Amino acid sequence: MVTIPETMALIVGKKFGKNNFSYFISPKKTWEGFVGQYLGVPAGLLVIYIMVKMFNVMLWYEYSILELMVGGYIITTVAILGDLMESIFKRAAEVKDSGKASYIGKGLGGILDKFDSMGVGAITTAILIRWVRPHHYPF
Repeated sequence: MVTIPETMALIVGKKFGKNNFSYFISPKKTWEGFVGQYLGVPAGLLVIYIMVKMFNVMLWYEYSILELMVGGYIITTVAILGDLMESIFKRAAEVKDSGKASYIGKGLGGILDKFDSMGVGAITTAILIRWVRPHHYPF
């Protein structure tokens, strides 16, 4: 779910980004990219819906579209905060990239930038499932 909105943020931010979000935290983040990330939520939910239909995953059938949309926006908000938090850590450590494996995406921030929002997004998803439908929680 997190990957599609983040990709939308990158595309929209590079194409239309003019207004910096916070130069100190991350000089390349823009308000336009921020909006693009939220516009990517419905696209991410569409991909989830298609995968559910293709693979016949029963857990998702009982969720309403409202629950999925609200959950998608909550997860995206937390993912943005996770990304900003990792950027703050990099600035505090005075490093540009968060690892040697920046070849995964040259100039995109290093290996941790690929997983910072996924980590907090996965935790948030687990919490939301436990809160909204506790009987669906697999643990």
